[in-house]
Amino acid sequence: VVTYSMLIHMLRVEGDDDAAKNVVEEMKKAKVQPNEKTKEMLNYPARGEVLGRMRTAKLIWLLRQGGDEATTAARSMMDKMVENGVADVHQFGLMLKFCTSSDEIRKVIDVAMPEAGVKPNVVTYSTLINMLRVEGDDDAAKKVVEEMKKAKVQPDEKTKEILNYPARGKVLSKQR
Repeated sequence: VVTYSMLIHMLRVEGDDDAAKNVVEEMKKAKVQPNEKTKEMLNYPARGEVLGRMRTAKLIWLLRQGGDEATTAARSMMDKMVENGVADVHQFGLMLKFCTSSDEIRKVIDVAMPEAGVKPNVVTYSTLINMLRVEGDDDAAKKVVEEMKKAKVQPDEKTKEILNYPARGKVLSKQR
């Protein structure tokens, strides 16, 4: 039951509820009865708070793990979540940490998020602004602030702080 439950858990996190239900049928054929934990996992709403927290926690775990394998695993998981319509702005925000350039971040904001029906928030834009500042493209960073305003997203204190870092100062130099 534990093996099946782990598979069901991951399928639910990825948003593949049909596959999770198929595993339950597979369990029945194998004469393995779902336990209470398995039943609980199956009953969480697909876009509910519990599964959302699980998705976010898994991405954070992969982010902290670091390395190519963790990055590949996080991107694969995110692709499945997007495909199944369960990815949210917080998970996209975490995925931006895997991006190594403003071009990659821009692609997430301009392509992946709209395809998933997810609107960027202040964290999303601030991450892009920060990367542009690290890359030394201060003009592009200022243009993102205008883009935020058009999207009715107000810069917060962190965004303003990022914009006020001296171009050749310690903070951006350390990030570089």
